[in-house]
Amino acid sequence: MNTTLRRVPLGLILLCGCGAAGAGERADAVHASSGEASAGTSTEVAANPWPSDQCSWVTPAEVEAVMGPLAGPPVPDEGGGCRYPLPPDEKTLRRLAAARKLGELAKELARREGTTLDTSGNPMPTEPSVTISVSLDAAPMMERALRNMDRIAEAWLESDSLTKIGRTEAKEWDYSQSPIAFGLAGFLGRTGELTVMITNEVMSIPESTLARLAAVVREKVPDRPFGPKAGTPVYSGNASSGPDPCSLLSAEEAAAVLGALVVPPYRILEGSVYPNPAGQSCAYRTAGHRVFRLTPVWSDGRSEMALTRGIGSLISKVMPGESPETADTLEGPWDEAALETSTGAFVFLKGDRALNLAYMSSSTNAGGAVRLARIVLPRLAKAP
Repeated sequence: MNTTLRRVPLGLILLCGCGAAGAGERADAVHASSGEASAGTSTEVAANPWPSDQCSWVTPAEVEAVMGPLAGPPVPDEGGGCRYPLPPDEKTLRRLAAARKLGELAKELARREGTTLDTSGNPMPTEPSVTISVSLDAAPMMERALRNMDRIAEAWLESDSLTKIGRTEAKEWDYSQSPIAFGLAGFLGRTGELTVMITNEVMSIPESTLARLAAVVREKVPDRPFGPKAGTPVYSGNASSGPDPCSLLSAEEAAAVLGALVVPPYRILEGSVYPNPAGQSCAYRTAGHRVFRLTPVWSDGRSEMALTRGIGSLISKVMPGESPETADTLEGPWDEAALETSTGAFVFLKGDRALNLAYMSSSTNAGGAVRLARIVLPRLAKAP
């Protein structure tokens, strides 16, 4: 049956012939030989515990190897990161002295006018530092928002010179920005599910130095599944009462497209990144913290499709340049398909069952996700 892949950007469809070298041919060969039988099962994996605080990811000595001597011990930040104080250089000392003089002048002017200058609601940092923050929950929407902040800033300034000065992307990350956003100094890098953000206060620091520090942090985070942070509310979804989602795609079939798995396929709760033996989703993890998520919808898949369309349409209106309306025609064993732009996931519908494939923090692209959908969807449709 000829079907149309709806609401998928044309640029993504053009990627369907790409991906890892030979991956499409390997996946097609596996599919041809596997038939429609159950593909495999999930495995319970040991989850790494979170460190006691964000200051435990790297040691002060490792930070000093990049930044030079620290001005004191690291301190957990209220925002969830870890702040490493730095000694000010001569330029920073002059700027701090000038800032103090301006503050004193403002207070004197206020006194002469019979008023009081209240700065308690806008405290400004006075000590140079870098703050390191680590997250293991990729957010495609944040990356789109940062890009669009740049576009808006360029439009306001009627020139892109200010927003593009110093804007760099590091090739060793799946996504990176430096500065983090217009007016926000620092470095942000993501590889798979892992995001490392370095912000600096008071003192100017070369972007290349911040990028080196982020790379040190990245290499120190174990490339394994983690459990949830203690004391942090985590969306847990609903425990699955359906079949094992990992039974729809074997480790060998997934590896043919994604590359070698670092752990066997394991179950996670929908909307979570943490292993859970009762999860509705199956995670396929490859090197670099990259995770491909497979979530079957065993009944009422049409509602899932309708919801995906609604979210896609809404975001296309408020996020210019990310419209999923442009589509191409693609053959496949589905009735229809859509792209959920908030999470970067394809949703495929066959009868009353749906398949959600989240690939944007994995090692493959849209083309690889479509290849895997061709393997999984017939099994999902025929499962008891």
